[in-house]
Amino acid sequence: MKRVSHIIYQGSDSILEENNFESFKSSTAANLSLLNGFLASDPENENLLTLLIKGHTAFAFGHYETIALKEILLEEESENINLAIQEYEKAIGFGFRYLSSKGISKSEFLDKNFPEKLTKVFDTKLDREDYIAIFYFGQALGSSINLQRANLDKVSYLAHAKNTIEWVCSKDETIERGICGQFRAVLMASTPSLLGGDPERAKELFKKEMKLRPYDLLTQVSYIQFYTVPMIDDDEFGKYMRSLEKKISEWRRVQRGNLDPSKTIYYGHEDFNLYNTIASKRYRYLKQLKKEIF
Repeated sequence: MKRVSHIIYQGSDSILEENNFESFKSSTAANLSLLNGFLASDPENENLLTLLIKGHTAFAFGHYETIALKEILLEEESENINLAIQEYEKAIGFGFRYLSSKGISKSEFLDKNFPEKLTKVFDTKLDREDYIAIFYFGQALGSSINLQRANLDKVSYLAHAKNTIEWVCSKDETIERGICGQFRAVLMASTPSLLGGDPERAKELFKKEMKLRPYDLLTQVSYIQFYTVPMIDDDEFGKYMRSLEKKISEWRRVQRGNLDPSKTIYYGHEDFNLYNTIASKRYRYLKQLKKEIF
């Protein structure tokens, strides 16, 4: 199983070239079921645990949070929000199993004082091979909290999530195609000011990331979603929605074979197709919601 899991792990990023939202949905669900079956025969396989942490987190964020965007922005209850939370909690569960295999128990991690000593503990017990699993564990924890902000017990673990992500990013800023900056911005924008959130700092971070990776449309749509909407900034919303519309149109032409990729910002960045597919879907929802938002 270790050899098979290694092969699966090495090829797992091929999903990032997917440009069809429905294919992403169906293939991810099937792959997660398969991985769960493999894990049953090899419960301590770190490659499988990493893929399940990352996979359930990606499924929650990419699929369920996308189709539940209206309810999330309007702060309404929905089954898709519940399903997103369930996927994040699955990732968190696998994350605790991963940490346990490294000598960090669930109870130790959840201790209220753990954020203060997290860096020391992680530096002692984790290394480079653990970064991806730990990063997505932190994202799953932070995202689950963000979808349940009325639950004060959950919110009390926000520092655990932020410090986990920051530990990984301090070790490797380029991990997962430079996604650290975007998630720092999302956390900064979605965290209440009393708990360390800073919308204007988040705005700066988002704009820095958009400049660094103009071919990554998910960063731009995240800026619209997590900054312009909560700040009720109609002008900024309109400006970036118009820009996003043009970029998505160009990206779609490339995907349909109607535009030479080498003449666009997307050339050589096929591994951002999935991000752009999700961005395209969220853009359409945001466009439909404009009157209700503002």
